[in-house]
Amino acid sequence: MYTIARSFCSLLCIFGAVIGGYAQAITSAAQEHYRTEEELSIQYTMIEASREKLIGNVDKSLQLYQSLVDKKRNLPNVWYEIARLLHAKQQDQDALDAIDKAISIDPNNEWYHLFKIDLFERQNNFLDAAASLQNYLRKYQGAHELMWRLAYLYVEGHQHQKAIDIYNQIENISGVQKKTTQKKYNLYTRSDDHTNAINELEKYLEVYPKDIEILHLLAANYQKIGKTAKHNKIIDKILSLDPHDARANLAHIQTKNPKQNNSTKIQKLKALILDPNGDIDTKVKALIPPLQSLLEHYDEQLSKELTQLSTLLIKSHPQSAKAHAIAADVYYYSGQYGRALEAYKKTLELNKQVYTVWEQYLYTLAKLHHWNTLQNQVQNALDYFPNKARLYYFEALSAYKLQQNAQVDPALQQARIIGRKNRQLLRDIEVLQVAKRLNTSYDEEMDKIVSKLDKYQTNLLVRFIYRSTNPKNMTAISIPKLNEYSRALLAYSKNAYQDAADFLNAYFNKISFIEPQFMDLAIAINKQHPSAFQNVVADFSTQLKQMKYQSIFEKK
Repeated sequence: MYTIARSFCSLLCIFGAVIGGYAQAITSAAQEHYRTEEELSIQYTMIEASREKLIGNVDKSLQLYQSLVDKKRNLPNVWYEIARLLHAKQQDQDALDAIDKAISIDPNNEWYHLFKIDLFERQNNFLDAAASLQNYLRKYQGAHELMWRLAYLYVEGHQHQKAIDIYNQIENISGVQKKTTQKKYNLYTRSDDHTNAINELEKYLEVYPKDIEILHLLAANYQKIGKTAKHNKIIDKILSLDPHDARANLAHIQTKNPKQNNSTKIQKLKALILDPNGDIDTKVKALIPPLQSLLEHYDEQLSKELTQLSTLLIKSHPQSAKAHAIAADVYYYSGQYGRALEAYKKTLELNKQVYTVWEQYLYTLAKLHHWNTLQNQVQNALDYFPNKARLYYFEALSAYKLQQNAQVDPALQQARIIGRKNRQLLRDIEVLQVAKRLNTSYDEEMDKIVSKLDKYQTNLLVRFIYRSTNPKNMTAISIPKLNEYSRALLAYSKNAYQDAADFLNAYFNKISFIEPQFMDLAIAINKQHPSAFQNVVADFSTQLKQMKYQSIFEKK
């Protein structure tokens, strides 16, 4: 009996559902029947406008939407679509007018407000975008993720303090975060407000005391404002957290004992260079201060130690162009031009995209008088950097040295056009042009040209003419601006060997390192005037042994 009753109830439920569905269908049909003709027309037009928009007919779609609001203006969704289409046509001011109409009709639609903010931002009207977003956030208080965007808009609108206030509000909601700390720190440092920048970093470190990246920022700021003791304390803390931190080790070497000599510092740098976990940028940065010291005052021991460190760096990072490049610079400024040349070549094998390496490589070829190679390599460099004026100068220089005079002037003309604002280059170009003309003939006009050259240019001119095809032209030059080395060259070209020796000895008394081209001239003078350089042998004995020159000057 229970089973029959249960089946009967189920049948009633099914029948009721069918009846209910049928009734709902009748009601819907009735509603459809009573939809006005105007509503049906609007619906049809909107469908057509959407279709035209989808197939890319923006103007047709815009025309259809516009026809709707011309008849009935209180259609916020239509104004919204019009605003989007006008923006697509880059008519942003008209788009703003359209979206304002949509908002005025339906102020509670959040999508309309967000689109208006987008329009302001795309016009780079950041402050109006920020004001609109601020109003939006007051209305929709749960949209905390948009506060990041509000801060960004204030930053772009150069309202840094307002941006900082927003970041502080974010922290009040989410707690201290690295992202907000870095954002506020960057804004404070833009304004050179180191006090508040440091306060932000310290506040973050109270919560996350082991964040090495932030500790490095704090140390750098202390160093910037001259608080050395606090800087050193932070460096010590970093090293206690990570004894192998390369930046901290470098800072420890450079600042903990600034009075220690370069050799002592370099000995400490060896561990940093050999650290397999250290990055190449930090290691290269570590070698720059002692290299600068070598440039300011040549020191043989420092040169030797830097050379050893450079070799170690290449062994640690054999496939790093930066390692070979810094080694090449060390070799070059230590007078080891052959090694420098090979290191620059290796650097370019690994990376041909750095112009300064090409330029230094070409300078080294010129220093070694490898004119044929210089001419070939200039063309390779021009393939990568066709707009570098100095390369055309090197092209002219190599042609001049190879006596290809027809190629000199076109290259110099190109160099002058590209480098018209480079005063140093223009001076070099002028000297090479004078040297070319002087090497061909000498007359009164040339005497006037040479007399106008400054001290730098006259010294460079003498170097160009020395050992040229017509050195006797130099006998006509009488310029009081030359230094002792250039005077020695000039005297030698006139066969005045005693004067040449006196001038060169005077020059050696002023310098701390003998470059190879000086030795070339000294050897030439020594052949004509033996025992002219005994003082040089005494003063530069170690260097001369290294360069294998000492035996040439020994008294016979």
